[in-house]
Amino acid sequence: WYEGVDSDDERTPLFICLVEAGSRLGYRWESESGHSCEVIWLDPEPELERESSDSEEYIEQLHHIESRVFFRGFSQPPTEEEYNLQCKTR
Repeated sequence: WYEGVDSDDERTPLFICLVEAGSRLGYRWESESGHSCEVIWLDPEPELERESSDSEEYIEQLHHIESRVFFRGFSQPPTEEEYNLQCKTR
């Protein structure tokens, strides 16, 4: 239903992608080009210990994950109109 997607093509423009930061797991909708929605975490944020290498690694992974979010505020695929608007404003 997105413009440019061949109607005979059975692939969807967005698919579910598993996400991992430290021991935390989640998923998000993502396009083949890497444009993604917000992560839906399956477990709560871990308790962060001061000056812990595990905590630092988790924070770095989380920042990397969040830096790739294209559709801010979307936890599910945007409508075609929302998708086109996001692409135009970027």
